[in-house]
Amino acid sequence: MPDTNCLFRHMISKDSSAFRRTIARNVGEYFLKQVTENKLPVIIEEVFHDDYHERLLSILNSKKYRTLGIYIDAHKDVLLRRNRNRLKVKSDEIILRFAGQSKAKDGEMVIDANRYSVSEIVGQIIAGVEDLRSSS
Repeated sequence: MPDTNCLFRHMISKDSSAFRRTIARNVGEYFLKQVTENKLPVIIEEVFHDDYHERLLSILNSKKYRTLGIYIDAHKDVLLRRNRNRLKVKSDEIILRFAGQSKAKDGEMVIDANRYSVSEIVGQIIAGVEDLRSSS
């Protein structure tokens, strides 16, 4: 019989992050399928465009959901300044590690966070959602 303490320690260790990510993504995919079968509205938030993001979009497209992709671009200085104003501030290293690892996809709304305040960005996103609604 396996030592459950060792298994538990492995499940919460850095070494198991890929395994936990796989489980979380499988649960997310299952949940998305249930939500779309019941025709509920969906918002997907992903930091990166990866195969998981593409699988979720594929599910939405197969269910005839209209989608609005949004890519928010910002200079590293802007990201660091806004991070310092958050309730839960991340380390500069974390912010810089994520900066620049993603690129906008064709057809996505691209918003330059260097030019707009957070409230203006929210307004642009709301306008994009309204345009999507009115185009049906």
